[in-house]
Amino acid sequence: MTTAACCVPTLVPAISALPATLPMPRTLPGVESAGTLRPAGAGPIRLHRPAWSRAWLALLESWSGWRAAARRRAELQALARLDRHVLRDVGLDELAPPRLSPSWQEIERARW
Repeated sequence: MTTAACCVPTLVPAISALPATLPMPRTLPGVESAGTLRPAGAGPIRLHRPAWSRAWLALLESWSGWRAAARRRAELQALARLDRHVLRDVGLDELAPPRLSPSWQEIERARW
């Protein structure tokens, strides 16, 4: 095959398998002019959710925030009960809250 033969444009016949459907209308059915999509007495367009829906979403958000804070407090209490050496070995020493009372190891050292 020569170079000229491979670059010749090939004519493709029209595809006859596509259904003969009408194009989508540009206006809503029953609207006479394209400029008036809303009826004259329709009122204002609502730009946000109803008040009950927004109140429910705010309630759910505050509840999930309260539960996350309670979960975080429980995790910190559980970490505070563990020994510092164990926490340091597993890499959680920086997450534990500071100790206000001496640990049992410090008490044992003070006894001797």
